[in-house]
Amino acid sequence: MVNRKVILAVLLIILAAVLAGCGQKTALSAEDYVSIMEVNGYEVQDATAQYEGMVESCHIAIKGDFEYQIEFYVVASESQASDAYSQNKDTFESEAIGVSSTFTSEAAHHEKYTQVNNGKYNVVSRIDNTFLFVDTTDEYRDQIEGILDTLGY
Repeated sequence: MVNRKVILAVLLIILAAVLAGCGQKTALSAEDYVSIMEVNGYEVQDATAQYEGMVESCHIAIKGDFEYQIEFYVVASESQASDAYSQNKDTFESEAIGVSSTFTSEAAHHEKYTQVNNGKYNVVSRIDNTFLFVDTTDEYRDQIEGILDTLGY
């Protein structure tokens, strides 16, 4: 009986540790984003000047001959990034036509929303004071999901 209790206690501790680690995501720096995207064949443009006074940095990674782009922003605070996440999510939802396939994941310091609707694929994902944004056709969905996994977003 004691052995069962000890084994159960150990299993519960391991399960708690695993579950606690599942929610951990680390925000990328702008430099890390640029480096990862370039290594993966994207052309990256610095668009920070476009948003002067609103963001700390903005980098746009373009795939191929402008097939799609992934925008990455670093802002001053987690609150500002969360507001941007909410605004973009609301925009995607309001522009949806008919039935959508959506996925939402929200935790203390990260949020992610994806939507497939009427041939479009949209993503907004936030970690701490950073967020990224994708608005393209669903033909690139698999490629984008792959690079977002690589980025940790």
